[in-house]
Amino acid sequence: MAGEVRRPDVIHATAKTAEKNDMQDKKFLATATALFLGYLALFSGALHAAEGNGWYVGGGVGKNHPITNPADSLNVTHTDVVGRFFFGYQPVGFIALEGGYVDFNRFVSLNSSSQETTTELAGYNLRLILSVPLSRDNRASSDVWVFVSSGAYKWDSKETVVNSSGTAVSDTLYHDRDKVVGLGLWLRRRNASTRIDYEIYDSIRNVDLKALTFSVIYYY
Repeated sequence: MAGEVRRPDVIHATAKTAEKNDMQDKKFLATATALFLGYLALFSGALHAAEGNGWYVGGGVGKNHPITNPADSLNVTHTDVVGRFFFGYQPVGFIALEGGYVDFNRFVSLNSSSQETTTELAGYNLRLILSVPLSRDNRASSDVWVFVSSGAYKWDSKETVVNSSGTAVSDTLYHDRDKVVGLGLWLRRRNASTRIDYEIYDSIRNVDLKALTFSVIYYY
């Protein structure tokens, strides 16, 4: 209303409200800036980890541990060394697509009828790897990342069954495709890195195969 005189207490309250809103705006701006800088630091770290053009090749060895279903009355009596060779593409540090060859050599199981089954198993896998950094050491240019992986394993196997007297009962070839999941630690450097994988190959000939492998990786 024209000519209206505002009371001093109203003017004071309005000024306090404006000051409060201004402080909230500054806090919001500071929070948004901090989040943006944090994201930028994480993203730049991811780019740093994927040196070169993102392609890498590697190989490793380890041990497998078959897990049988108790209902099958199988007792695993021998396991062998696992060997693997792989190549992959890592566009940024937190994601990689990898394919390779995994050879479980052989494992031996014994059933309740004293029949011994020797399984020779090998095949190709394709998996997606998602990683997050645990620590960074800029002086040594090395990063420690933890990762999870998921994919498929296309395998071929040969099963030789021998009875309790040592006579061969059957010699059969099988092939199929099954799931594989895993997790591990990845120590990354500029041109080479090392990695520890723990993987579960699901229900291969009624056996879950658990493999722990150590690999060396070269970026090119």
